[in-house]
Amino acid sequence: MTREKMVAYLRQNLPKYGLAAVKEDLIKRQKYPLLEVEAACLEALKPEDPLRKVKSGLAGGAAAGMVALLVVLALQHRQRPPEAPAPAAEPVPLPAPPPARLAVLAGPADTAGAAKALESGVKAFKAYKLEEALAAFDEAAHLDPHSAPARSNRGIVRLNLARRLMGSPAQGEAAAHFQKGRQDLRDCAAMDPELGRQTARSLAHDGAQWVRREQEAGRKPIDTSFLAVAMDLAGDDPKVLNEAASAYLWLGEAQKALGMLDRALFAEPGYFEAHLNRASALNALGRPAEALTELNAAEKLAPARPEIRQLRELIGAAAPPER
Repeated sequence: MTREKMVAYLRQNLPKYGLAAVKEDLIKRQKYPLLEVEAACLEALKPEDPLRKVKSGLAGGAAAGMVALLVVLALQHRQRPPEAPAPAAEPVPLPAPPPARLAVLAGPADTAGAAKALESGVKAFKAYKLEEALAAFDEAAHLDPHSAPARSNRGIVRLNLARRLMGSPAQGEAAAHFQKGRQDLRDCAAMDPELGRQTARSLAHDGAQWVRREQEAGRKPIDTSFLAVAMDLAGDDPKVLNEAASAYLWLGEAQKALGMLDRALFAEPGYFEAHLNRASALNALGRPAEALTELNAAEKLAPARPEIRQLRELIGAAAPPER
């Protein structure tokens, strides 16, 4: 697909399905490179978007690809007046902020100044200057206390700071960054539930990719903090559950992964990737017959996917010979 066709595809489908779903289709299912999709998304966005300049700085970046995606997701949401946060329902623990915090969030907003600070933060993060990015996002949140994107971006930076300090003597500082980052993301989800859910999905995806890379490299211990925050934000979301389950399969915790996949498929029975991962989990638990049954269910949903044949061969090799 040429750039022009991709832009046309985006403009046609964005109003129907939203930016996150269309990106996921292009990157995961159609296998287009992330940077190419990012560039096409920026071109497809309406030019009158006041935050377009901020988004345009995200085509590359020294940090993980997920974070660039998160910033785009965060910045595409227009600023909205604050809404009273609803009490969180299990299993997503998003408690309402205490009254003192609500009083702080009720101040006047300087949206233009906040957008400029967001732009500075994006530039700093692109250079992986985490402390500078944090200061800029602090300013954005101060100038516009109702900005969910400011909270989302600041939370992401704090989680990255915590990850960078993991294993260093500064464990207290790492823990503080993690707790503050998680609270920022909870605040973001309370202000804008859809942005919070999209952020959780991206965190889960990045967390799963991190686990896979670290496991393949043989590094220990493996940080699962992004997965923990994603489950905290949207532990009932099928995509979050599936990404977390794939990470735990890499960690050798097939039983834990199976429980997550059962919940994902209960919420979304036609979720191909969850069926595929469930077949892998059952096979890892020494239950090849059940794994083949699950794989057959996945094949009915997407018979042409090459993963079907690959996993079938793997399960067949693990199954005991017929007597």
